[in-house]
Amino acid sequence: MSFTALCFYGASRNNPFAMGQLAKCYMKGTNIPKDHHKAFHFFTLAAETGHKPSFYELGKCYFEGLGTEKDRNK
Repeated sequence: MSFTALCFYGASRNNPFAMGQLAKCYMKGTNIPKDHHKAFHFFTLAAETGHKPSFYELGKCYFEGLGTEKDRNK
């Protein structure tokens, strides 16, 4: 089983770490097509559960406009 498959499995079980890792896979295109919108979605889900690294990644998404509109105030 690949790392990405494990992340999908964990994310389906609402595991915040797995959601954050899956978002990184989408951001970088690791074993799946690159998709900034899906990365933003999973970073948001993980951050809502208190996953601190995902808060940081969400900030980068807002700052750079990856998967969402640029908003340097968020």
